[in-house]
Amino acid sequence: MVDRQTADRVTRFDPDQGLLALSDREHRTAVGNERGLNPPTPGPPIAYPPDAILTQEQVAAWLGISTRTLRKLPIRRWTSSRRLVRYLGRHVLQYVEEQAT
Repeated sequence: MVDRQTADRVTRFDPDQGLLALSDREHRTAVGNERGLNPPTPGPPIAYPPDAILTQEQVAAWLGISTRTLRKLPIRRWTSSRRLVRYLGRHVLQYVEEQAT
């Protein structure tokens, strides 16, 4: 297994080193884990007041799901058009409480 500093310098094969070396412009890119995915960095929990008017992106981030999945959930929403959708914080909380019981 290669340590993180060596992995940051990896790109083309060098048979003498047995490793791959990075070019300068690729040096700043993040290196993922074995599956090619970077784990999400945990942040502080998101909290909104019950009377908050939220966008699809805010609610999706709050629940930890995609906006596509959010549109499939039976949460009350106000829809003016396909792109202009708003949620009330209390309706999102109500849905989460119903699912928890």
